[in-house]
Order: sequence, then structure tokens, then C-alpha cells
Amino acid sequence: MQQLEKASAGKKIRVLVADGRPLVRVGLRLLLEQESDLTLVGEADKADLVVKKATTTRPQVILLDSRLGEVNGRSVLQQLHRSLPKARLLVFSSTDKEEEQVRTLRVPSAQVVPRHTSFQALLQWIRQLDGGTPDSVAAGEGRAPAEHSLWETDARDSSPLSSRERQVVELVSQGFKNREIAQRMFISEQTVKNHLHNIFDKLGVSDRLELALYAIHKNL
Repeated sequence: MQQLEKASAGKKIRVLVADGRPLVRVGLRLLLEQESDLTLVGEADKADLVVKKATTTRPQVILLDSRLGEVNGRSVLQQLHRSLPKARLLVFSSTDKEEEQVRTLRVPSAQVVPRHTSFQALLQWIRQLDGGTPDSVAAGEGRAPAEHSLWETDARDSSPLSSRERQVVELVSQGFKNREIAQRMFISEQTVKNHLHNIFDKLGVSDRLELALYAIHKNL
């Protein structure tokens, strides 16, 4: 299966990231910047900003979280397709229902990417020239078992974190500070700090950014 040529050919793939979680955007930015054939041309944190950013930066590939704000997803995908018919829309989804919702829109440029996909598999999605499914994904990598949501048993059973710790990781990845996490979880700020200390020890990370990068790879 053909792939877009690497930077050695003199052209870089222009990528736009649209995700409401600040640390996820930072993590993807750092990972994408390490690839010589890719260039990050913009970021959007809300659905109503995606089309504006896309028409300004003219990306070839848009990484789009399916849970991006309150704007109707159908409208966003259709507007993106009308504005940039040649751009590929890679929509991250967690459940079969989300995947089906994207597919029923019948937007030719939109492809569903399982949210738990590894970064290496995501790179293959980005680099695909013909819009097909990357070979490694077709062979099983980056696909969730049909009977489970990605946020349920398979991902969680393999995690060393407790359910409360996973909740802390999710809130951290959304950009909430310790005090805000404490308020949302109805616990003390010190308890949040204790949870983070345990999480860092269990996962072998040293700060919130490393935690976000880990969460991207492991779908925490």
C-alpha cells in the first residue's frame, strides 16, 4: 500500500490536531515534531474552531477527536469536506456507536481511527496516500475487540492503576489542575497529590506531560 513520500523528497505532510484536551495536544505536538516528514500547522480545542483553522492552514491531514465540544459533528465533518475536499479526516473514536455515527455521514475523506491506536500505527494512518487502512492495522494492531468499548475491560484490565487513579489521569489529560480535580472528585487536594505520586511511581513517569504521553499510547 502506497504511502506519502518522506521529507527527503522535499515535501512534508501538513497536519492539524483538533482535540479538547490540552495535554493530549501537547503530547501529539511533541511526537509529531520528531517526524521529519510531518509538520504541525495548527491546533484547535473546540469544534467551531476546526473549520476556521483548517481553511487558514490548509492541512492535508486533520486529526479530529470525536468528542470535541458541543457543535454537531455531522456539520463539522461536512464543512471540512466541503472546504478541503482533498484533506483526510482521521476521526478518533472509542466505541462502535461513535464509529457507526461517523460512517453513516458518508463523508469520503473521513476515516475512523480507534482511540487506543499506538502512535506508530497513527503515523501509518497519517502517511497513507490512498486512504486505505494501514497494513499493521489491518493485521490487528490498533483495532479494539468488537465486543468492548476502548474505555472498558481490555484497556483497564491491563492497567496497573485503580479506577480512581484512572479518573485522575483522565482529568489531568483534560488540563485540570489539582484543585479543580479535587473539586470534581470531591476529595482533598492532598489526596489528588497522593494519587499523582502513586500514578507516577506505577507508570514510571516524572511529570504531567510524560503522563499525557503515556496516556496517549496506553489509552488511559
